[in-house]
Amino acid sequence: MEVRLTEEFVKLLNQQRLYISQDKPKAAEIFKIEIMSLLRKIPLMPLANRKSTLFDDEYIREIIYKGYKILHRIDPKREIAEVFLLINQQLKP
Repeated sequence: MEVRLTEEFVKLLNQQRLYISQDKPKAAEIFKIEIMSLLRKIPLMPLANRKSTLFDDEYIREIIYKGYKILHRIDPKREIAEVFLLINQQLKP
């Protein structure tokens, strides 16, 4: 299975990294490294992460990491996991 990052996800990840780096540059790099490490584990067990609470779809899963939700969509036929959203759970819309 291949993991693909959408442009929107990359944009959100970079925005968050820049925000964190204003106070803690080293923490910002660690943040990105740890998220990418989590994403590399998706192909091992694509449905291991919990079903998203934001979507009523068995194939949309979320990873919780330090107050953030990382959402990804599994396409078992094409063997692709598409990472499409990074949400800070602490911020209320």
